[in-house]
Amino acid sequence: MMKNLVMIAFVIVCAFAMTAHSQQEVGTNVSMIELIANPDRFNGKPVLVRGYLRLEHEGDVLYLSETDFLHGIPKNGLWVERSPEMTRDIEKLDSNYVLLLGIFNPRNKGHRSLASGSIEKVRSCTLWSKTKEPIALRLRESK
Repeated sequence: MMKNLVMIAFVIVCAFAMTAHSQQEVGTNVSMIELIANPDRFNGKPVLVRGYLRLEHEGDVLYLSETDFLHGIPKNGLWVERSPEMTRDIEKLDSNYVLLLGIFNPRNKGHRSLASGSIEKVRSCTLWSKTKEPIALRLRESK
């Protein structure tokens, strides 16, 4: 009986340890609202976050929504340290919603310190949801 209890306790401890380790490797799945509201809680930690990605000269920002980009609200966004893979896939990722994995830094607020922090050392950036018509096309057509 005691041997079984020790074995069960060991399995539970291992399960918790594996969960904590895998969360550190993958990153905490967090909303942009949580990152902006509680920056010190996630400082220096790997995070997995979704948002509207805009990749442009001096303006690589992950916004809370496309509307925040359209209305020029960079405080509802995080500066993104672009990885080589993101540059390679720019046409697929730009002006779309993405899932981004990287290290959160609340002190780096990007170009002209307009954003609410940054995602650095990006490990992956994958397309989450395509917008109906990329904003870059809409902006070009309106000029």
